[in-house]
Amino acid sequence: MELFIMISLGLLWLVILLNLVLTIRIIKWIKATTEVARPPASEHIERQELIIGAPAPEFKVRTLAGQAVRLDDFAGRSSVFLFVSPACGHCRIEMPMFLKLAPLAKKNADVELILVSDWGPVITQQWLAEMRTEDGVDVTLPVLVAPTGKSDFLDDYNPKKTTPGFCLIDAQGNVQVLGQIPSTEWNKLKRTWEGATRLSPLLFKQLQ
Repeated sequence: MELFIMISLGLLWLVILLNLVLTIRIIKWIKATTEVARPPASEHIERQELIIGAPAPEFKVRTLAGQAVRLDDFAGRSSVFLFVSPACGHCRIEMPMFLKLAPLAKKNADVELILVSDWGPVITQQWLAEMRTEDGVDVTLPVLVAPTGKSDFLDDYNPKKTTPGFCLIDAQGNVQVLGQIPSTEWNKLKRTWEGATRLSPLLFKQLQ
């Protein structure tokens, strides 16, 4: 009888020990997984908004086809980066307006509208395809992809992660105006593209 009790106690302690070892291993695994998934500390640094009139910061992003694009590729022409996201329902609502504005901005102000997605090419392509089939909206604007965590583009140009948002860079590579859509600044630009013949320095002063 005593031998049976001793054996039972031994087995009980063995089970407790195994459970303790297993629990420790699980805790270490969870901790390691969390550390791997956690973004680098640099990504949590709060960026300052761009300074109006100052040179735009350098960047490197890619097109949907994977081609690398830099700030120098837009030298000599005014460009508006439109910050959108497949997770942004309002971006999808505003897309027909962007498409309507693009030729007017090009014709009346020599400004090119460019979409910048915060997701990678696969998700962005799926999003564009959904708009084409479900909304009848065929997006023909240039599209750049700047996935969060893989590109500093949005951290520098859209630190508040506003979608839809915009940033206008002039032909000399200087920041002219930025903000969310809709906003007073955006509405002024929109009216200019729809009716004015050129973007003037006076307009930029009014937008500041």
